[in-house]
Amino acid sequence: MQLMRFIPDHLQKISRFIIVGLVSNGIGYGVYLLITWFGVPYKTAMTLLYCVGITMSYIGNRKFTFASTQKLHQTLVKFIGAYVVGYALQYAILYILVDVFLIFHAYAQLCGAIVVAVYLFVALRYVVFKEQS
Repeated sequence: MQLMRFIPDHLQKISRFIIVGLVSNGIGYGVYLLITWFGVPYKTAMTLLYCVGITMSYIGNRKFTFASTQKLHQTLVKFIGAYVVGYALQYAILYILVDVFLIFHAYAQLCGAIVVAVYLFVALRYVVFKEQS
């Protein structure tokens, strides 16, 4: 971790956010592909996995990415709000890419995950886990 002290704080947070995101989204995407292969509709699969992913993300980002010392109640409602917006964005992307443009759902899900990840980093960094002044 010696190297980390030479990396600016915002780059450390981005790096840690990417690590948490890769782990939780990698697992989630694999499960998404598996359960859709077994016949679960893609929007239902995305919804189920989004709910599970929220828990993994909250723990990983609160403790590891942003090292928040705020009380649970100070961040949880804002976190859930950010993820509700992220869910709506992901759902809209799936609807538009799959139902309108007829793109294969697995590609649309991956594309949406990238867009939502950028949104969530900004929301978590500057709203949910914003450092107290």
